[in-house]
Amino acid sequence: MSSFFQRLKQRKLGQWALAYLAVGWVTLQVLDFLRENFGWSAALVRSLTLVVVIGFFITLVLAWYHGERGRQRISALEALIILGLLLMGVTSVWVASPDDGAEVGARRRALSPVRQEQLTFLGDALRAAISPDGRSLAYVVGQTGELTVRELEGGPPVVIDSALEFLTLEWSPSGSHLLYSALRSNARTPSGAWDSHLYVSSRNGGGARRVLGSALGRWAPDGERVLSWAERSDTLRITNLTTSETRDLELPELSRGVFEADWSPQGERIAFLTQRGRPYQLFVRSLEDD
Repeated sequence: MSSFFQRLKQRKLGQWALAYLAVGWVTLQVLDFLRENFGWSAALVRSLTLVVVIGFFITLVLAWYHGERGRQRISALEALIILGLLLMGVTSVWVASPDDGAEVGARRRALSPVRQEQLTFLGDALRAAISPDGRSLAYVVGQTGELTVRELEGGPPVVIDSALEFLTLEWSPSGSHLLYSALRSNARTPSGAWDSHLYVSSRNGGGARRVLGSALGRWAPDGERVLSWAERSDTLRITNLTTSETRDLELPELSRGVFEADWSPQGERIAFLTQRGRPYQLFVRSLEDD
């Protein structure tokens, strides 16, 4: 045993090992720095770490056979051991990096430009709205006056309705229907408002249902009710699309028409903008008080 340690001392195996461990530790710190700050993939860092580990054992073999002073020739056993370690290292690197291609591909996709697709080519595209599930797009082609729904994952567009102009366009909370205000002529009502009409239609087409004439509207959060108003009317109307029941809400005194309205997130309040005298005024009304 003493002769074995004497040979280790003569070949300076300990000094070689300590020197390699110091260099290897610094190398691993550098690799970790590159991974954190320059986006090197984890698989690449694992592979290089395995190379450092295998290099440690190759260093021990070289120190054992060539640590003594003088010129030593490479023996068959030494070459066989080094070859075995190299094969072990190549195998370890190959096993440790199967995800590198997927990871690099994901980073390349993240850095590459977003894929864009032109959907309309004739006339102006107007009133675009993406469905709540993100799978469909509703839009209006100005030249043909067609309200169209297209599945973003593919498929032919579906024409829902056609009109002279579509003033508003909104998906139901479930994404199953569309609520829109359509202007079918340049005529005006006796009050001077545009003669538009509020409609509800399935996302698959098949006929639109008129909710209110000369009106704009908003879906309620529950998807069953619609808040509608005429531009110069003194009434807000809530229509239950399931039961067809309607509820009219009177405006404050001296108010002249509703110009904008919306629901609270829970549907228990509505806010509306009306003209009271010269300036416009904003009101909030609780529906639970009625």
